[in-house]
Amino acid sequence: MRLSKPKGGFSIIELVVIVMIIGILSLLSIPTIKAARDQTLVTAFTNDLHQFSGAIQTYATALGAYPPDSPPGSADDQLKEYLPADFMNRRTPIGGLWDVDTAGAAGVTAAAGVGNLEKLDVELIVRIDFAVDDGNVVTGNFRLFPFGGGRPYWIIEE
Repeated sequence: MRLSKPKGGFSIIELVVIVMIIGILSLLSIPTIKAARDQTLVTAFTNDLHQFSGAIQTYATALGAYPPDSPPGSADDQLKEYLPADFMNRRTPIGGLWDVDTAGAAGVTAAAGVGNLEKLDVELIVRIDFAVDDGNVVTGNFRLFPFGGGRPYWIIEE
């Protein structure tokens, strides 16, 4: 009598079910991954914002005046002394370049912000506002100004 060997492997139905389960699990994990990514951006941005605004305040204390207004990505050489070497040249965690506003364009005496944003993620900006301020981008110290397509700023002095 001949004994037949049992067939190994999976049937096509079993493989389809496994692929569907993996697909469903992947879809369920996407919001969690995005939330974790956004939280990382919020944390990195708020840390850099505190460092940048602190440098502006230290400059003002040391020299008796705020640094001169400058285009995004550039700053007075004396202000750069209070920042890491490449700080003004690198993009912020949310995109764009750091900006010093002391010319009143934002309607304030001194502010630290972000200019040259390619895409403004308002939901992310609101999350940052909740982390550093009152959660309202129109009031408080962290605001979203309407000029330039929307620019987030931390107000140092009104």
